[in-house]
Amino acid sequence: MTSLRRRLFSFWVIFPVLAVGCLVVFTFLLPVRLVATGSMSPTIRAGSLIMNMPVSHVEKGQVITFREEPRGDLVTHRVFAVDANGDIQTKGDANPTPDLHSVPLRMNDVIGVVVGGRGIPLVTAIAGILAVLLALVLLYSVQQYRALRRKQPDEPVESAPLEPTRSS
Repeated sequence: MTSLRRRLFSFWVIFPVLAVGCLVVFTFLLPVRLVATGSMSPTIRAGSLIMNMPVSHVEKGQVITFREEPRGDLVTHRVFAVDANGDIQTKGDANPTPDLHSVPLRMNDVIGVVVGGRGIPLVTAIAGILAVLLALVLLYSVQQYRALRRKQPDEPVESAPLEPTRSS
């Protein structure tokens, strides 16, 4: 396999493996979610992306995502209070009063704590992801271009086999 073929092969193998790895991390380990409403404004605006990290307990002031019963909707609000029974009371930063939960909110309803306590606006997130991907492709392309420009004397040059010629 020539040097160019090896490099192209590594490009088409390594990038998909990295992409699948990122997909697994952001789907299963730190799921990315879109915030639909402005109930957490100005901390987290509608249309922002958030990541949740699973936790074993929550404290007052943390921003959490939880499954609200009975419909099972995902809600992201700040922990307003935790009572002695472990019941969690939440409140959206933009809401004037704490949430009224029809069923007491418990730790088994909590998906996780919002990483960094803030969201990332969707447009900024998409632009950032595209910028990072573009930078990686550009760096890789420059590295490959430099490697191809350099002469590598230790690699044999492949050439077409010579065909015998006839003389008349």
